[in-house]
Amino acid sequence: MPGENGLEEERGKKGSLQEIASFFESDQKSSKLISSYCIDSRQAVKGSCFFALKGKRVDGHDFLQEVAERKGVAALVDKEYRGKSFGLLLLRVPDVLTSLQQLAKSVQKERKGSIIGITGSVGKTTTKEFLSTLLEESFLLYKSPLSYNSQTTLPLNLLNAKGDEELFLLEMGMSQKGEIRRHVEIAPPHYAIITRIGRTHTEFFPDGIEGVAYAKGEILESPALKAAVIFEDALAFSSIKKRGACQKISFGSPSSDYFLKRVRKKVYVVERGKPGPLFLLPFAADHLLSNFLACVALCRTLGLGWEEIVRRAQRLRLPSKRFEIVIKEGITFVNDSYNASAESTLAALGNLPSPEKGKRTLFVFGEMRELGALSEESHREVGRAAAEATDHLICLGDGCRPVMEAFCKKGKKGMLFHDLQTLKEALFLEAAQGDVVLIKGANSHQLWRLLE
Repeated sequence: MPGENGLEEERGKKGSLQEIASFFESDQKSSKLISSYCIDSRQAVKGSCFFALKGKRVDGHDFLQEVAERKGVAALVDKEYRGKSFGLLLLRVPDVLTSLQQLAKSVQKERKGSIIGITGSVGKTTTKEFLSTLLEESFLLYKSPLSYNSQTTLPLNLLNAKGDEELFLLEMGMSQKGEIRRHVEIAPPHYAIITRIGRTHTEFFPDGIEGVAYAKGEILESPALKAAVIFEDALAFSSIKKRGACQKISFGSPSSDYFLKRVRKKVYVVERGKPGPLFLLPFAADHLLSNFLACVALCRTLGLGWEEIVRRAQRLRLPSKRFEIVIKEGITFVNDSYNASAESTLAALGNLPSPEKGKRTLFVFGEMRELGALSEESHREVGRAAAEATDHLICLGDGCRPVMEAFCKKGKKGMLFHDLQTLKEALFLEAAQGDVVLIKGANSHQLWRLLE
């Protein structure tokens, strides 16, 4: 079992090997300092400490030599491991993942900064990036990189933070019940944001979207929680509305604490019935405005003034592959290919730019995953919406047949392919200068490669 005392860090340092060894009650001796922590041997650098996790496809223990060649200094390995050390200091533990989480929990417990946890079915990364831009001038902050929000990457994020940040912006993802609760145990949020609750991951929840809402609501169990910013529709779930004793701040509808209104190309926020200043934003899609509104609610809770928010909002940029506009060969591509849920796909279809006069809108789609019993109807819903919003459908994989059937039932035509290269060739034959093309699908399809 780990020791009781947490690990103290100076800014830029990640502790010493001796401290780590003592934490895991090992009698190993070393004066070396740790420069970083990693779970991917390709990210090891001089001074790295590697966690040899066993996955479904690969075993981290098979990559110890690469870590050593990259001048890593240590690795946490399974207690049964009897292979070579390759010059690394090996710390044998009962379970490498649990040890990673325990170490991160101990390190974070000693820090003074406040944690902002962001969860929900859609919009977590965009909300985090927006929030970072709005807060970075006022606070020394750390934000989790990319979309790292899993049981492995969240604790890894914390270990690689410098430690003296005032705010930690952390995405908290999940695919099953109890995973958000584990995030909360490792890094108890002081503030939370819950975005839209959707059908994502319902494959793993017999009670469907209600189960998803309950699992997302585990963030409200944080003993440190002061306030939670919650999308209005999410408050319809009793597992969220009645959970937790913190202040709950709603956003997204006229009856919410925070609501956004448009005046031509400008917007203003109504804050508890009182309108704020009128200003421009660098985007107009409804789902992006919802992400922004959540950030405004939290920024106001943290004490930011309207002048600061409006000025900083001009610098907001979308994360890669999230409703990203790419012009190629005179065609406007909307690259929203990072992932797809029914809710995010419908939002994208409802916010597309218009093609040039006399031109068309095309929709390239890869099936949505982990929807369970809701899968077929969710895909048909997307097909019906696509028929209203677009002129031509190009799909990847048999899982898209319900989409294609619903689309064609409206009197329109489409194409279904089984490999990405053939689809790409057909797309660039079909699309013409002046057209708009939406690219959307599950992350595993890698549809962004169409633009490479």
